[in-house]
Amino acid sequence: MFTLAGTCLACFCSLTLLQAQVIVTYPDLNPTGVAEGVTATPLNTTGSSLPDLEIYEGLIETEPVADSTSAALAVDYDQFFQFTLTPGANRKLDLGVVTFEADYEDAGSPRGWVLRSSIDGFSTDLASEEVWTEHPVLSFFSIRLPEDQFLGLTEPVTFRIYTYASGGGDRILDFDNIQVLGTVDMPPRILLRGPTKVRTSKPRYRVRGFAYDDDRVARVLANGKVLRGKDYWTTTVRVRARTTKVRFYAIDSAGLVSRQVLFRVIRAPRAGRNKPINFL
Repeated sequence: MFTLAGTCLACFCSLTLLQAQVIVTYPDLNPTGVAEGVTATPLNTTGSSLPDLEIYEGLIETEPVADSTSAALAVDYDQFFQFTLTPGANRKLDLGVVTFEADYEDAGSPRGWVLRSSIDGFSTDLASEEVWTEHPVLSFFSIRLPEDQFLGLTEPVTFRIYTYASGGGDRILDFDNIQVLGTVDMPPRILLRGPTKVRTSKPRYRVRGFAYDDDRVARVLANGKVLRGKDYWTTTVRVRARTTKVRFYAIDSAGLVSRQVLFRVIRAPRAGRNKPINFL
């Protein structure tokens, strides 16, 4: 059972409409459902003074020290656990929302959390709230990440969740189903409409192809020269005495580059029809 708490639920819904995907989920200390093109570390307390994390009744259990009695003091006393997301080579990561559930164990003083990230060196709060539901009733929290900081990421980003308890007694604060939502910008792909190697006696040979991307193809190039057309393109290759090699590739709107497709055309010794030969 859980209740809705916090703000940014409308933001969460709007991101869903933009077809955001779950980048990672932490049902326990280890990540699951990690999106293609991303790596994620386990939850950890490296560099923190928070006692080691434990799993109790399926929940991620934290117990901040006695001096951690407010959001500011939780940060001052390094009462955090963390995880790191790393986009793969030739990938860009757009992060939109962090969500999780939380409760406290045993009646007592309110407990709370602070979310920060490595984007600004953990210097400012992305969000901070108190948890008012007692175990086993979980409260749901959703935090919208600022677009000017979390779009087009190509380097690792670490999130830290700081915890505190404002009074004495049992200081345990539980978390569950920590998720990050967003999108992974994959590189475009390019295909030739026909074989990648031909033999012809003509002085020129026309090459056609396709390019596609999860967002938008910005341009298609042949040996560094921009071609006309993007999703569907065509060019004429001048056939020289020796084998002519042309490398085709595409670049998307985020600057990601596709793998290259090598096309070869061989000048035939006599006139005749274009004669495709086997793929490489």
